[in-house]
Amino acid sequence: MSILDRLLRRNAGMSCQQVEAVMQQYLDNELDPAEVPKVLAHLEACKDCGLEAELYTRIQTSLRAHQEAPSADSMDRIRALAQELALNGPPEDAEPADA
Repeated sequence: MSILDRLLRRNAGMSCQQVEAVMQQYLDNELDPAEVPKVLAHLEACKDCGLEAELYTRIQTSLRAHQEAPSADSMDRIRALAQELALNGPPEDAEPADA
């Protein structure tokens, strides 16, 4: 594809700013299906955005591969705390969240 074809294709579709605004939704498969072809076309035509999407994808893959699930004991304690807070509210001696 010639440079002129790339420029015309880029100008006819989404801009880099538009793609940047929806990149995370696209990568998380949460983007409106009607928008996906537009994003794909831009990523194919724009080297910078394509590389950025590839980098984000590699980061996501790496994080998923190294992500450890919390232990059963930790989850039990979190659930117990959530239930306690739901029933009784925060302790009276708790510091405000913005402190």
